[in-house]
Amino acid sequence: IFAAYRWIVANYPEKFVLKVDSDVVLHLDKVIPLLKQPHEKYMLCHIHKKVQPIRDVDSLWYIPESSYHERYLPDYCNGPTYLISPAALAALIEVAWRHKVFEVEDVFFTGVLARSANIQLVKEPGFWNRPVSKRNTSLYFGSM
Repeated sequence: IFAAYRWIVANYPEKFVLKVDSDVVLHLDKVIPLLKQPHEKYMLCHIHKKVQPIRDVDSLWYIPESSYHERYLPDYCNGPTYLISPAALAALIEVAWRHKVFEVEDVFFTGVLARSANIQLVKEPGFWNRPVSKRNTSLYFGSM
């Protein structure tokens, strides 16, 4: 993901980035109105707060203590979908070299790097992980 983000900053510096997992249903018509204030450093997402790192080596979300030693993770965006402003993306790239990379991408990019770059995480009610339902059409996305 870092290489893709770096390429976007180099080639399309004024574009928003919408990170979307392959198993996500997205309602683009509800996302487009959110593309405002490109010069502000922010990410729109569902925010996880006060989460402890998983230290179980068999977990997909394992974070070794050598990579991140604090008791709690920084606030971070839920991984399936988040929106990054152009200014925030450039700031992420600028601070990335200062940090030891670890595999849990959403925590690393939207938590560790975002905190280092003073990027504001903004709760967007439609950006959260919930199964798609015919009755709930207000979601921006849902896992399949």
